[in-house]
Amino acid sequence: HASLAAPSGSDVAAVTPGSEEQLFLTCMLLHAADISNPAKKRSCYLQWTDRVLAEFYAVGDRERSLCLDLSMFCDRTQPRVAKCQTGFINYIVKPMFELWGQFIPPLEDLFMQNVQSNLAVWAAEVSDLPIDQCYADSAKLDWSFTQGAWRLREGMPENSFSAQLLPQELDGTSENDVVEE
Repeated sequence: HASLAAPSGSDVAAVTPGSEEQLFLTCMLLHAADISNPAKKRSCYLQWTDRVLAEFYAVGDRERSLCLDLSMFCDRTQPRVAKCQTGFINYIVKPMFELWGQFIPPLEDLFMQNVQSNLAVWAAEVSDLPIDQCYADSAKLDWSFTQGAWRLREGMPENSFSAQLLPQELDGTSENDVVEE
């Protein structure tokens, strides 16, 4: 991630097709797309958070079966969802999108509002996520990564999810942002 830090004073409009700068910006754009989940609306972001966590846990399960040390945030028995997401947003996502905001100023307003709003989900005073909960959505008990399907808690109807506004959305600060429960 650090290798994609742009030199100060870069000007996107001055980039020549086929140049090293164009290759650099293309790499930056692809990297930004890869890490863009926190820059999306909350409902989409939280769904992708759980999918990424499911992938991490599948890696951890495989590492455990091979008697290897588990990679960070890959141990489903010790989930640290809030810590994982806070670090990811603060140290990876925010710097990348702030950089794009310098290149293309309208992007900063477009994406950074979602980044900040999604980061607030994990703040201690906002998040009541139990430390042992594996996913952002508490209804999702497990993820069958290879089958691509959620296994819900026993007795929970398949269509029990509903969109609800979060408290900060009721005052109009994020009127279009919903989280599924």
